[in-house]
Amino acid sequence: MIHFALLAEAAQTEATTQQGVDAAALALEYGIYAAIIVVGLVVLWFLHRKSKLPSHTELQRRLNVLSSDIDGLIGACGSADLGAYAFFKKISKLLYQTDSLVYISTLLSEKERDGDIGNIAILLENARDDISPYKFHAKTQDDPGGLYEAQEKVNNALSIIQKIIGRDSEMIEEKKGKRKK
Repeated sequence: MIHFALLAEAAQTEATTQQGVDAAALALEYGIYAAIIVVGLVVLWFLHRKSKLPSHTELQRRLNVLSSDIDGLIGACGSADLGAYAFFKKISKLLYQTDSLVYISTLLSEKERDGDIGNIAILLENARDDISPYKFHAKTQDDPGGLYEAQEKVNNALSIIQKIIGRDSEMIEEKKGKRKK
């Protein structure tokens, strides 16, 4: 009889310690699940932030940067300080900037169904076509004619985005006027 009582007591003690271990293991498991969920949410937030399209004013700022970079390269073409490698690097940077602006403006055009932003994308594609012969040595830095044409097209794109921003501000003022009435 005593043996049975000892066995029952031992089984009960083992069950109690097993419940304590199970509770700790369960808490650890839930903690790991929570950490995985938090990491997943951070990754999703980061992806959303990186894939978010810029506003019209941000597009205008990027176009201004591209315009000033082209302007700087045109000014540097006449000087002897700019070597072939430095010229190649600057042309590659301009092509990258132009490509990314073409991509962004095309996505904005499709999202907003705005033909004016589509015109910006077309102008930027043409500017890229004017810049690309310099990268592939079809034109040299002594002939900045293509850069002048690209500068003119970027300036036309800037004038279009300024009109779009003006249109946006008029629409905002119109909405504010309707809400007050």
